[in-house]
Amino acid sequence: MIDASQQSISRWHVGFLGANRSLWVDRFSPIGFLHCLAFAFHAESGVWLAYDVCRQRTFVYGISPDVFVDWLVARKEQDVMRVLAVATSNDGAALTGLSGLYCVSAVKHLVGSQSRALRPIALWRDLLAAGAVEVFGNEE
Repeated sequence: MIDASQQSISRWHVGFLGANRSLWVDRFSPIGFLHCLAFAFHAESGVWLAYDVCRQRTFVYGISPDVFVDWLVARKEQDVMRVLAVATSNDGAALTGLSGLYCVSAVKHLVGSQSRALRPIALWRDLLAAGAVEVFGNEE
């Protein structure tokens, strides 16, 4: 059993996607990322956890290590993906309640970011400025 009173994940990976613009609403976004999601390895349970707030609904996955690489490659093949390693903050996230639940607000809340970003590209910049490190990326 996992003790929820202790923070067991000290580093999340935040994936940014978005070069492939397929929906009409994507035309209103500036050049840059259109979506973000988070994933981390949970050592106590031995699985990768993935958190992905999409237009349709929120997805939470527990992915075994032997399947995780396939999951990541499948996401990468759908679109350009770049990943930042982000140290989790216990200071609490910036207030996001007024912005609703969407990918950026969900990821900010999950990792405890103080970012005021509303779009994925702004969150990318804020996380880098706060000390995140790019650990994976594929360019077009």
